[in-house]
Amino acid sequence: SLAQVMRRLDGAITHERELQVALLNQSEQNFEQIFNQHPLPLWVHDPETGQVLAVNEAAIAMYGYSRDEFLTMHVGDITGGAPVTDSPAHRTSSGELVDVQCDIGPVTFRHGDALLVLTRDVTEQRRLQQRLEHNAMHDPLTGLANRVLLRERIHEAQERARIGDGYGFAVLVLDLDGFKMVNDTLGHSTGDRVLAITSARIARCIKRIDTPARLGGDEFGILLDLVKSEEDALRVAERIIGEIRRPINLHGRRINVSGCCGVAFVSDAGRLSEDLISDADMAMYAAKAQGPGITALFVPALRTALLNRIGMEQALTSALRNRELVVAYQPQLELRSGRVVAVEALVRWRHPDRGFIPPDEFVPLAEELGIIAAIDEWVLRTALQSLRRWSDAGHTTLRIGVNLSGQDLGRDDLAAAVRGALSDAGLDPWRLELELTETTAVAHPAVASRRLHELRGMGVRIAVDDFGTGFSMLSSLRDLPIDRLKIDRSFVKGLDRDDDARAIVGSTITMGHALGLDLCAEGVETLATAELLSAIGCDSGQGYLFARPMSERDLLRWLERFSMGGLQATAPTTLSIPMSVPGHPRPGEARSPRSARRPA
Repeated sequence: SLAQVMRRLDGAITHERELQVALLNQSEQNFEQIFNQHPLPLWVHDPETGQVLAVNEAAIAMYGYSRDEFLTMHVGDITGGAPVTDSPAHRTSSGELVDVQCDIGPVTFRHGDALLVLTRDVTEQRRLQQRLEHNAMHDPLTGLANRVLLRERIHEAQERARIGDGYGFAVLVLDLDGFKMVNDTLGHSTGDRVLAITSARIARCIKRIDTPARLGGDEFGILLDLVKSEEDALRVAERIIGEIRRPINLHGRRINVSGCCGVAFVSDAGRLSEDLISDADMAMYAAKAQGPGITALFVPALRTALLNRIGMEQALTSALRNRELVVAYQPQLELRSGRVVAVEALVRWRHPDRGFIPPDEFVPLAEELGIIAAIDEWVLRTALQSLRRWSDAGHTTLRIGVNLSGQDLGRDDLAAAVRGALSDAGLDPWRLELELTETTAVAHPAVASRRLHELRGMGVRIAVDDFGTGFSMLSSLRDLPIDRLKIDRSFVKGLDRDDDARAIVGSTITMGHALGLDLCAEGVETLATAELLSAIGCDSGQGYLFARPMSERDLLRWLERFSMGGLQATAPTTLSIPMSVPGHPRPGEARSPRSARRPA
């Protein structure tokens, strides 16, 4: 009947429902088992209220809340009020923020709709990513920005300049002077410490919004933000130069560092950031051409100068190979006796297009290019071979002076190279006098002392050239094995008319003699100057009054004429200098030589 059919149908439906409930209960039991045992943190929350409905052991361990505490919380308590997917960090029970990555999806939980959240602690991954990003934009040695980040910051400054009326900024490029010698003589680890200390000093001189960067080697770039004028930028640059000039004390050593700085003040916001760095770089090279510790402002004319410099670099690099370098020789005379006691070897560059280029133009460039040591060794060998030939012609007591650079002092094999050159020429060491400038002698005194003592121990004489142009005093040179001081021409010129110069030269001669040193005056051009120098006790002189620099062959002819008729036979000017008996000091001039000297 219909009633029986309906009863059977109701029974079937009830059975189906009971089966579905049983299956659902089994499914939830399986879900909860998987949920609780899952190794990653999981929780379930109400999509409407955010109330946490369930949490697994991994989440309890990660967040530090107990299960009961979790079940009283809302999602916002963990995410700081933000939606789960918008919160990169979750707060733990200790208050610490943990970087997380979350996956979220719908789930049926206890017969209702819910959201299942899976979280992963990615704190270490994000820190690693941040370190990688930082390292990609920063110099690992100094922690400063690198060229990539500096370019980005300059680009950002340019964007601000386009929209900001009156907004200005400047780009600086700073290069250390003589840093290669620090690396060569004291080691790269000490050089790295010097760079790190210099970086910290630069940072102290600028604002927090500015960007200091290491461009590579000993070169730094700096973005000065919110700069009103060129004068303001130059003042900051000069402050930086002054700060890095302060001596650095490392491992008991006093290291002197200086630098030159180029400044590009931005007036054209549309230029590329690399162009601005290049402009400041050009200004820096212009500063270097004027000497250490100089600051220069970029002007458009420097671009032409840079092109010329690039051409000079290429030409100078090949000049030695192409035999364009030559050595000229200038004699030095003892003022009391009028004898020729020494000859100085002077390098000259005979450029195929420009003719002779003066040393003060190409020697600093050779130092920057790192080829000055090779040039110096070539000059040394060439000069000693010339002296060998003059000796064969009968001039057996003549000495020759050859210049040393700071890079030469950085050579561990300097003494061996000098010994080899002397041996090849068949000359005694006392015939060679190595000259280094006052600035080079005091820049790295410990290294200079070590190298010079090695050379002096061989019997080679040591002279300090251009004395008086640096910032040292004789007391700073007393620990060096020096035989002779050469007084710079700037003090000698006009000596007969300048009371101050005469006082300085006279004091230098007196103190030098007290230390057992010979004194040689450079730049002697007039008879009056020569007579005055002789009267105040100067031992020897060098300059156009006696002879101009000349070739090896011309000097031999000059020596032959001089030996026959004195200076009168070599030049139209006659010399009338008060003479004393050679080898005997004037009254009141008795002194004890610092070391045994071979008679000249």
